[in-house]
Amino acid sequence: MSLFHQLCAERDIIPLGLMKAQEDPHYGRFKKWIAEGQHGSMRYLENYPAIRANPARLQPDMDQVWVCGFPYGEKQGRSKRKKSSASPSLVAQYGVYQDYHRFLRRLGSEVMELYITQTHQNQARYRVVVDSAPIMEKSLALQTGAGFMGKNTLFILPGRGSLLFLFEIFTSASFDASASSSPAGAQSSQKASCGSCRRCQVHCPTGALDEDYVLDARKCLAYYTIEHRWVIPVRYWSYLREYYFGCDICQLVCPYNRHAQASRQLRRHVPQGLPLHEIATMDQRLYEQWFGGTPMTRSKRFGLRRNALIALYVKGDAHFPAVEKHVQQEQHPLLLATLDQRSEYDAYLKRV
Repeated sequence: MSLFHQLCAERDIIPLGLMKAQEDPHYGRFKKWIAEGQHGSMRYLENYPAIRANPARLQPDMDQVWVCGFPYGEKQGRSKRKKSSASPSLVAQYGVYQDYHRFLRRLGSEVMELYITQTHQNQARYRVVVDSAPIMEKSLALQTGAGFMGKNTLFILPGRGSLLFLFEIFTSASFDASASSSPAGAQSSQKASCGSCRRCQVHCPTGALDEDYVLDARKCLAYYTIEHRWVIPVRYWSYLREYYFGCDICQLVCPYNRHAQASRQLRRHVPQGLPLHEIATMDQRLYEQWFGGTPMTRSKRFGLRRNALIALYVKGDAHFPAVEKHVQQEQHPLLLATLDQRSEYDAYLKRV
């Protein structure tokens, strides 16, 4: 085992492969996806096209890239959920831990500092990128040869699955052949694929994966509960009964995740069993206390409150009238607009 791999293994980091930063062979597909509007309101994905097309432009002085994975999730059983307030709405597994951006930047920096010191490359530079630069990380992972793209549009590492955080280390350091010649899982990935399996597509409740290897964010529950900043179309409301932040379904049903295990380094930060009615009415203090320093802040306070409000309504929760009164008194535009959708939702249910 090379020094770099050893340092990574001690921190549960999976080094997928080392590659030269170069023109991205999958950018044309991404550009088409953007042109078709399948990214919804995530306009930031339209920015910095030159860097997305060629990540070498991100750090011209660092022409090598380590692509790494970090296991955050594990296989969990799924059962049909009753249309009542008894079954709790869930959170995507990654959301309950500490902010992985800072966590993985720290781990990656530890690895590089130790590697540079122990190989006496004191002039070497590096930059750890964790969702902090406009690069196509799944494409970079594919280029290592360690895994493949699943029909759920996620990078799948044979033997470990798709429940992985991906991050990159741009660096000017040099590595010996033992570090760069055999990316993790490369041999087993050569014949691995989804084949005829369509479990992620069949089980996706909203049809976001109807086209093979394409995600239509405009139909995705995770998109609406995390990225979308205004009201959620009523045809998706019922699905918040199962998840009010994100969605793991397309991963939980994937056969490649049957042996997935989360790193023990991860620590849960979001309290377990938070009542939806308290989330729907939480003030800034409770928001910071419960969700501060976690990925769930991506939805913002009123986004989480909107999600909880919808979940309460579709469940017929007994706390809803009190929550409605609170929202009416508060007069926040997003929550009021969500309340106004109830008649539309009720009419939709009658049609379907």
